[in-house]
Amino acid sequence: MWNETHCDRCHKEVYSGECAVWVLGKFLCVTCYEQFSQEYADNYQWEEDKTMLKKEMVCPYCGCENGESWEVKADDGEIECDECGKEFMYCRNYEVTYTTWRKKDE
Repeated sequence: MWNETHCDRCHKEVYSGECAVWVLGKFLCVTCYEQFSQEYADNYQWEEDKTMLKKEMVCPYCGCENGESWEVKADDGEIECDECGKEFMYCRNYEVTYTTWRKKDE
């Protein structure tokens, strides 16, 4: 249900100026969001294909996608997930492709 005045989980009223979050189609107060995030991280089943060769980094603990992966300077290393706070390893992959064409004089 779309409701921006009450948390969809605990039904607590969220007052103007108070922090709240939209997540997976639900409007959550900060307390419920933190609980939801922890439950999601605890129940997330890591599968290699969910984190390999993706356009953005994906946390192998909670599945959160880092939409700003391009900002990371090093090609490999450790990074902390913005959602669950756990550190994980990453490696930037490069794909090399070639284009060919005929010479004009032939």
